[in-house]
Amino acid sequence: MAYLIDDPALLRRALDAGWRRIHLKHRLLDEPTARDLHRRGVVYAAWTVNQPADIRRVIQLGADLLITDDPARAMSLLENHRQMRKMRE
Repeated sequence: MAYLIDDPALLRRALDAGWRRIHLKHRLLDEPTARDLHRRGVVYAAWTVNQPADIRRVIQLGADLLITDDPARAMSLLENHRQMRKMRE
């Protein structure tokens, strides 16, 4: 079970209540939020992520799941991200 979040106040209430799985509207996901979710050990998804720039941002922020209407595009961008990380290692 996961909590579906579409506003910042609801996110704070869910975290304060101890929710460990959150599905977050992708526009609410930024670097400080991602860092906080990871620090708390929360498994989180971002939804609905369709634009290439948004998909890249969500991938770079380390979302556990990405919900999209364009899975082929998302998979291609994820693979590109993985290849770039390998090249940097």
